[in-house]
Amino acid sequence: MFIDVAPGLLIVVTVLLPISAAIEMDTGLSAVHFGVMVVSNLIIGLITPPVGTTLFVASAVGRVTISSMVPYVLRFLLVIVVVQLMITYIPFITTALPCLMN
Repeated sequence: MFIDVAPGLLIVVTVLLPISAAIEMDTGLSAVHFGVMVVSNLIIGLITPPVGTTLFVASAVGRVTISSMVPYVLRFLLVIVVVQLMITYIPFITTALPCLMN
């Protein structure tokens, strides 16, 4: 939530992907599942109020203040966090379609 998407991808993926491959994640964590988890976490960071660049862009486009947007954004943030927990703990959600392509 304190870093932008591009540096976040460079830092997180280059550090954590080799670690997850080295310890041979037998819990069903594939590279596709890992990628979806990383991207959805970074999207949560884009709309979270301290740095959220998307929040600033939306307030400029809508010509409203950020403080008036935050209560509405927090409602969506709650839903996004629940979806992130589902993605994290139910790998079938992200790996079902790629498994059908084999």
